[in-house]
Amino acid sequence: MPSIESDIYDMKKALEKALKDENMKTAKNVLKELYKIRVTASLLQKTQIGKLVNHVKKYQNVSEDVVKLSKRIINNWKQDVQEDIKEKQKSETTKKPLSRSSSHDSLPKVSSNVQKSEKSEKPEKPDVKRTSATDGVRLMSTGDKARDGCAKMIYKALALYEGASPQVVSKKSISN
Repeated sequence: MPSIESDIYDMKKALEKALKDENMKTAKNVLKELYKIRVTASLLQKTQIGKLVNHVKKYQNVSEDVVKLSKRIINNWKQDVQEDIKEKQKSETTKKPLSRSSSHDSLPKVSSNVQKSEKSEKPEKPDVKRTSATDGVRLMSTGDKARDGCAKMIYKALALYEGASPQVVSKKSISN
């Protein structure tokens, strides 16, 4: 299954080529796909996609709607990074134990090995339920809350029973 990072690299190459060739239709389609992705600070640092999207407005012959879309993406990604930072801070405070006694450190680890072998015999279910938020995908808004909610539920159901990439599942969930 391709990772979000590799998908972003592919989209980055496609966007660079579209801007170089002045193909605004392709550039807009790539930006729409990037809009759906929920990013983290580390993902932005690794891929450097934020720099390219931010510099779209500096290219010649870029249409106004492409510039507006790139600005919306940058604003959404800023919010995503802020939310990611808040979630990390929240998880760090909940992970810290209130008190630790030295007797816990000396417990035998044999029992955990037995549990692992028992678990391997059973079919594994994913610990994290896949949703558009956990997959880092932002579904395009239709402006209708009921329809948007249905798209999210469909995404969740498709992601549960399919091993497909988040982009494939999101396309299926919003298609008519």
